Amino acid sequence: MTALALAIGVDMGLDEEQLEGLAFAGEVHDIGKVAVPAEILTKPAKLSDIEFTIVRMHSEAGREILESIAFRQPVAQIVVQHHERLDGSGYPDGLKRDEILLEARILAIADVVEAMASHRPYRPGLGLEAALAEVRRGAAPGRSTTRTRSRPASACSRRGTPSRRTETRCAAAATTPAPPVWSPRGSGAPPRRRPRRASSRTRR
Repeated sequence: MTALALAIGVDMGLDEEQLEGLAFAGEVHDIGKVAVPAEILTKPAKLSDIEFTIVRMHSEAGREILESIAFRQPVAQIVVQHHERLDGSGYPDGLKRDEILLEARILAIADVVEAMASHRPYRPGLGLEAALAEVRRGAAPGRSTTRTRSRPASACSRRGTPSRRTETRCAAAATTPAPPVWSPRGSGAPPRRRPRRASSRTRR
């Protein structure tokens, strides 16, 4: 998921510091799920309303964990906002459009693609093409009420040249683990801080 978010960020022209913050946030975006009982995260059935409310608390729990770390970028804010939606239907704060950080909007798109394409305890994976098709529908011109229409969605889904290359990159990134250290110039120089990696057993 981090690799996909970075591919979108690179396509959109984010600078090196923004990409580094996006990489950090991608690696720990669900760290707050350590506060959610494992039996809820791995439940092979639809969640009850109470269980879903508990899962939704992971965004704020992640912010509380990350606020104590001195990142150069607003990583805690990116993490807490990655389930917000442009129409205000997201959580935890119901933010809209430009109230949501650009990096959080990018992470939201990457998270949707990864979640749809991957297997979950409660359903089989829908496949990468179905996930990208959903993003393409959300980014289509004229869909003014869509939850996902945004520059990040367009960056992940545009077709043609050179945007066709972007879609190919998105497809590859969605199935490729991110490198352990993000370096836009390929220098391999480690960032100043690296938070602990969140568990892979997560539920959206």
